[in-house]
This record gives sequence, structure tokens and C-alpha cells, in this order.
Amino acid sequence: MKQERMIAAALTLLLMVGTGLFAGGGQEATAGPVTITVWDWFTGSPGSQGVLADKLDEAFQAKYPDIKLNHESVPHPPYDVYQAAIVGKEGADSILVHANGQNFQDLGEAFVILDDFIKDMRDQFPLATLADCSPERDVGKGIRGLPMTVQGWVWYYNKQLFKQAGLNAENPPTTWNGLLEACAKLEASGTIPVGFGKGIHAEMMIAGTLDQVLSDQEKRGLLNGAFKFTDRKCLVTYEKFADLFQKGYMDPEGLTVPLLREKGEEFMAGKSAIFRGFISDIFNWFEFGQALGPENLGVIPNFYFEPSTHRGVVGAAGGVGYAVPSYSDHQDAAVKWVKFTASIEGANLLLKNGGAVPANKEADRSLVANEVGVDVMDLIANNLVPPTKAFTQTPQWNVLRSHAPLMLTGEISAREYGEEIEKARE
Repeated sequence: MKQERMIAAALTLLLMVGTGLFAGGGQEATAGPVTITVWDWFTGSPGSQGVLADKLDEAFQAKYPDIKLNHESVPHPPYDVYQAAIVGKEGADSILVHANGQNFQDLGEAFVILDDFIKDMRDQFPLATLADCSPERDVGKGIRGLPMTVQGWVWYYNKQLFKQAGLNAENPPTTWNGLLEACAKLEASGTIPVGFGKGIHAEMMIAGTLDQVLSDQEKRGLLNGAFKFTDRKCLVTYEKFADLFQKGYMDPEGLTVPLLREKGEEFMAGKSAIFRGFISDIFNWFEFGQALGPENLGVIPNFYFEPSTHRGVVGAAGGVGYAVPSYSDHQDAAVKWVKFTASIEGANLLLKNGGAVPANKEADRSLVANEVGVDVMDLIANNLVPPTKAFTQTPQWNVLRSHAPLMLTGEISAREYGEEIEKARE
């Protein structure tokens, strides 16, 4: 399977070379204006991400008129393309990388160490988010990117649909039993209780719930196998979601919809009452607030049940951040781009245009678009714990995602689900 992915990546690499997408790499350093090529999945995307990309470009060009941006979109997830570029030592001068998983860990050795470049702004970031951009999550091994955002998952709910079902919209359930009771009333009112799409969305619900179930030590143990996805705490979590689905409280059409966007748009259209969404980027307090009206949107960190280590917490880490591949011939200019996107100015653009929760602690909170955003930022400030995803090996994460629909429908048991995840351990 890995060989097939590498062949596909190599073919993609050849196609990108042929179409000019590799214009940034392998350039000769010249006097005068420098052009850097930036790859991300924001550019040209619908919704707030595309707007944010345009605003960042515009502000950067105004600040650095001698650095020209060649900003190009890559397919999401982009990592086969990135790996092919790294192997070929040719590609973009700066690439956008997820910091809340294993991606900086898997690719970090190929990126420029930024420690000497960021002395003037290092204190603007929580240490944990800088660690997310460092090999083995150890800043002592060199910071390889700067986090733009803090990313995690919360439950959003439609207050109007709660009221129509006879629920107290200002006092939503915070326990799993309370969730089940609310779902029964929502279903009786003709509303889909929990909207979801298979794949990435199922993994968000399961892993985001494990964030409260597991202790920090247990999460760290997942990475080296000292703690396993077959532990009773994990099995109880899987069983909760299988029960929720089999009771009919999760949108059954979610199993046939591979894209998160469609189901997120249905939530924004009032077709489901509860939705697991991001705290940054897309399908978050910003987009949902725009669609439903902030007065109709509420947020719940997690639904508590035993055995759980935490209560009312959000698992969150560095969201996304730009890095500079070591093959770039314009590293100084590319580092300026990385620093700008994570700077106070860049963070404020995030708040105004992208609806993200910025990693930069000095961002202007008065720019938060709505009160739900303030609630989310307060949760991050006071209730943050390390996310399970940050300590899950990439092959295991892929199985957690791919086998979730089988577990929800009962085609495999909760234990078999955990065993499949463990089989993927490197």
C-alpha cells in the first residue's frame, strides 16, 4: 500500500511539474524581487478559508513588496504531494501542514529549523503549540513551523431546534444520558438529532470524545503502545457511538456521504440539531454563526460518561502552520511568510476573516465575530487538554477513520474495531 501511494505521489509530482505547479522550487537566487511559491488547501477554496487566503496574501504583499507570492492550491490531504516534493527536492518554498496530528512528526526533518529566526516572537505562542511543530513534540529538537491556529473539536447545537423540541436551549445536556434524552425529543419533533458524514466526521466524534475519557499519560502511551486502543475506556467510548447510531439518533444518510462539507451545510440549513465541528478553519463558530445567526448557536465541549478522566474539556493543539522545506532556494523570504501568517497581524486577520482561534496569544480578542467564538476561546483558555489525535500514529489514525462506519453499524464489534486500530501500529 505504501508503494502504491509513493507511485501515485510520483505521478502527481510529474503532473505538477508539467503544469508549472513546481515553479517555486529549484530557483536560482537572484538580486531584486524574489518570488516564493506557497502551497496550501486554503487558496481558492469556498467559504472563509478562501477569503482568508486572499486577505493574507494582500497584507503580506503590502508589507513585503519585494517578495512576490505565487500562491497555489494543493488537494487535501496534501501529504503524498508533499512527500514527492521532498523526495525530488523540488517544490514550494512554503507549505501548510497540520500540526495537530503526526504530520510535523513525519515530515519535520525535511523542514528548516526556525529557532534562530523567531526569537522576536517565540513568546507569543503557548509552548504546547510550538511543540506540535517540533520533532517528537520536543522544542529542544528544533521548531520546524509556526502554528497559525489552535484546532480541536466541540459540539455545536441549534438553539432554535432545541426550543422546538421542548428543550432548554440555554441549558443544554452535558452528559451522555442527557444527550440521549435530548436526541429522543429532537427525533420526536421531526429533527435529525446528530448530523454527521462518514470518514473524517466519525473520527472527529470518536477521537474528540476520547480526549475527555483518557488521561494525559494514557494518551502519551498510545504513541508507543504502553496504552492501547483496546483498553476498556476506549471500548466503552466506541460502544456509546454504536448505540447512538443504532438508536437512530445519528443521521443514517451520513454513512453514504463521504464529504464533511455536505453535512456541515445541512446543519447550517437547520436540517440537524447537533454537529461535531471544528474550533478553527471551517464548520466552526464563525461559519455556523453566520448561517444560523449567533443567537441560535450554542457550544458544548463534550458529553460526559464514566469512565472518563476529565469533564467539560476540549482536546486541542496546534492546528495548521506553514513550514519551509530545506530544498527551498529562497528560505529567508519564505521564513518571512511563515512568520507573517502566525504574527499578531496574521492572527487578527484570522479572527476577522477566517473564524479561526489563533495560536498567537496576543491576538485582539475584540475582533471575534460573535459570542459563540468568545465562548470557544474561553473553553480553550480554561479547559484545554492534549488531543488523542496528537498521540496517534498515522497508520492507526487511518484505520480509526476507515473502520468507524463498520463499528457504528455493528458489522464489527467495538473490540474488533480497537483490534484493527492496534494492528496498524508501526
